[in-house]
Amino acid sequence: MKITRRAVAKGLAFGAVTRFLHLSHSENEIHSALPATSESEIALAWKKVFRGVWKATLGRPEPFTPVSSRLIPAQSEAFTRLPKLEAPPLAEIRGRITQRGCIVQLPLRPNEQFYGLGLQFLSFAQRGKKKIARVNADPKFDTGDSHAPVPFYVTTEGIGILVDTLRYAVFYFGDARPKPAHAVDAVGGTNPDPDYTHSIRDSDTGQVTVEVPNAGGVDVYLFGGPQMIDAVRRYNMFSGGGFVPPEWGLGFWYRMDARGTQRSTLALG
Repeated sequence: MKITRRAVAKGLAFGAVTRFLHLSHSENEIHSALPATSESEIALAWKKVFRGVWKATLGRPEPFTPVSSRLIPAQSEAFTRLPKLEAPPLAEIRGRITQRGCIVQLPLRPNEQFYGLGLQFLSFAQRGKKKIARVNADPKFDTGDSHAPVPFYVTTEGIGILVDTLRYAVFYFGDARPKPAHAVDAVGGTNPDPDYTHSIRDSDTGQVTVEVPNAGGVDVYLFGGPQMIDAVRRYNMFSGGGFVPPEWGLGFWYRMDARGTQRSTLALG
């Protein structure tokens, strides 16, 4: 069979049209499965999951999430060894479903600081920043891109939050938030990102806003303290627990000793 430029061009054009029709059909199926949008905010009550752990649900969460896909169940007995908490340490949160996905808003205390979102190369404290939980093998800017992003953060008030989604969720921490429809007095200098603004000081109350794109709902998990370490411990137990890794797995760089033997190498573990 003789292959000509015209035949190749026809084949490429046919393939492009076929992919376009397939993607359009798939996108229509996705949007038809989403619940009706509602721009009005609704209150989301916390429901107890484990001792010191609560969950709030907005809309219809997706079936495949970090929690639903975990291979190791939560260490339920370990929660009994952590400080007892009778009530959620965070007031009820609010959320709404939009045409773009869903939005969750969590209350913020004055001077509350945030840490987390997995492996972050260019920053440690996250208050006042906009971060996207997105995988990137070579991040250049402090946007949240990371080798190992995790939609979990912990605060200085002893509160841990897990947004149970695999989407590229956008986190507005404190004074970083989407631009309002009306003009406000900006603080904190010039912000190069046109999509969000600074209008709340650290000493003010405010909120954390999380946008989950293309999702008809999401589960939000709350891990209580009272200390930051307690919230992290509850998150660890909820994720299946952990163990102390061997020395070779702690992440340090090691040059192999040319005189090393099998016995001396294994002894490092």
